[in-house]
Amino acid sequence: MIVRATRWVLPLAFTVLAALIGAEAGAAPLWIGTITTDAGLVGLITVANPPANTGGHNDCGSGVASRLRCLGPACPARRGDYGEDNDVMSRYPSTRVFAAFDFPVKDEPGVYLACGFEEVVPPGLACTRHGRFLCYHTGIIQLAGTIDLVGKPRCFRHLSK
Repeated sequence: MIVRATRWVLPLAFTVLAALIGAEAGAAPLWIGTITTDAGLVGLITVANPPANTGGHNDCGSGVASRLRCLGPACPARRGDYGEDNDVMSRYPSTRVFAAFDFPVKDEPGVYLACGFEEVVPPGLACTRHGRFLCYHTGIIQLAGTIDLVGKPRCFRHLSK
């Protein structure tokens, strides 16, 4: 199992490096990070900015579905959707994040593996996401693990207001 998980380390490192280079060129994704399953498998997730014609604002994913790509053995599919419902907590300067990321189920058109996590994010970490995720299909947990995401700089400015 360790050999299977470690053979993805080098390709993931190159993919992260390529994403960072793309960020310098202005083609930065909204989020970039990893998912790690409870079995130790790792995948790289990049979440694209939503299309400009969606209207309204996008506070690091909130309220607008964004396309995601996933690469690696932890990924249930190569493409999916990502969205957040962010709630600023009135008593504390923190944000409660409810995030969902869904992957299409192979050979079942229109059916998705629904994944999600919840986290309270303090202001200093406004553009990071770290939490335990669960993925369900037909009401049964199919996949579980942790997700770690880092947002691009514009995200920092918006959420720190």
